[in-house]
Amino acid sequence: MQQPRATNRLSTDPPKPAEDGHRAAEVQTRRVAPRTGSERSRERAEGASLELTPPEQQYLSRALTDLTAREREVLFAICGGGTNEILADRLCIALPTLRTHLMRLNQKLGSTSKGDVVRFVSSRLLEGYRTGRIQ
Repeated sequence: MQQPRATNRLSTDPPKPAEDGHRAAEVQTRRVAPRTGSERSRERAEGASLELTPPEQQYLSRALTDLTAREREVLFAICGGGTNEILADRLCIALPTLRTHLMRLNQKLGSTSKGDVVRFVSSRLLEGYRTGRIQ
């Protein structure tokens, strides 16, 4: 006997009459399809983000003068979150080009991953707020 296939939608099952003739309360259930490891990592990557405001971007542009304008643009996209494929689409560049930008950013910032880049940006933003350079 096969089990019913799980779905990823919110459904409201109609109330079923109880054996004593009373109607049972309406129950709302969520059926979720099993996820693969790659889907879980993609969700984690998409979920981690740091939305930068224009004043924060301006501060970082002034503070990170060692980076080119394009590298700063890639840095801001990384902070927005997403997988490499999503970032490449957002920046309208090929995936190998994005990897090159990531490699150069990691070299210049002394980081080893996109998470490290976001932590670096967060620490710079905290410094900017503490010193009053970001309004």
